[in-house]
Amino acid sequence: MGSKNKIAADLVNILPEGPVFVDLFAGGCAMTHAALWSGKWPRVIANDIQRQFPDLFFRAATGRLTDCDRRAVDRDEFNRVKDHDAAVALLWSFGNHGECYLWNADLEPVKLAALRMIMSENREDRLAWFKKFIQGLRDARAELKRRKEQRSSILDQIDNIEEWLRGELRAALKASGKTQAEVNRHLGSQMAGHYFGSSQWAFPTREEFEKLREILPTLHPVDYYGQHLQSLERLERLESLESLESLERLQRLESLESDVYLDKKLTISGKDYTEITIPEGSVVYADPPYEGTKRYKSGLFNHDRFWEWCRTRDFPVFISEYKAPSDFVPIWEKAKTCHFAANNNAKKTIEKLFVHQRFN
Repeated sequence: MGSKNKIAADLVNILPEGPVFVDLFAGGCAMTHAALWSGKWPRVIANDIQRQFPDLFFRAATGRLTDCDRRAVDRDEFNRVKDHDAAVALLWSFGNHGECYLWNADLEPVKLAALRMIMSENREDRLAWFKKFIQGLRDARAELKRRKEQRSSILDQIDNIEEWLRGELRAALKASGKTQAEVNRHLGSQMAGHYFGSSQWAFPTREEFEKLREILPTLHPVDYYGQHLQSLERLERLESLESLESLERLQRLESLESDVYLDKKLTISGKDYTEITIPEGSVVYADPPYEGTKRYKSGLFNHDRFWEWCRTRDFPVFISEYKAPSDFVPIWEKAKTCHFAANNNAKKTIEKLFVHQRFN
């Protein structure tokens, strides 16, 4: 899943003209917005089975979204209202996906304090929140320092465990009188050079350590593996909280009627795609949940049902996807980079627009 903001204008340009543009899976209404802005279609229908999102778009477009202007939503409120308040779900979620809260638990207090400081309407409130913001920065800085020290300690501990085991293995091999070739035959692998050598040293698995004990009798039954694993897990937990690093950078729905029109052009709908009445001559665009990615809140999206529905229409359905069944033909594609990842790793994708072969 991903927003169509970056490619909406490209898609609008290549889609044909017609009396009506139908956005079957409107979501955040990026395509609806581009279609309205283009003036290419006299009328636009924005449909999504989760109707609160097209409703939110309508409220924003008509200036009715005033209740969000000075609202600072914390994690508890977000989790309490996200399923029935589209504004909170989108504006206060990570990646605007409506699922996870915008900030992690470590950063939430200081960022909320900064936001409330900016949004406060009088000097006294701004000063009070400023003091909380500064104290939050100090607390976070101290916590960051503590975790960095703890991380360094764990890394030293891991190095010590590995160095100790390397010495134990070499001593046990020497005491046994065995050769590395004999150890390899016993293990059924070629790993002896990694276990006893000085370069490219590898940490044996628990199973291989037990096999080594069978042929190296002086190798002590110490649970080095458990110690090492616990240290790695502690390090992983710490590094999952590395978002505190960003603190260093800090230092430098109201309901609508079934048919609502925006300047007589926009109709909002909240039906299943199979239930929409599609006016004759409409240009129908579909951006369904991408296969293998996001779930609908109501459950898994039935892709086979969707593709069969498209096959049986007497009009073309233009479909955004990465891949499609063999009887659907790609008529356009564009590389796209997605940045919505917690680890900040960008993901390259190829967005394609498909239509059934009957209409190509």
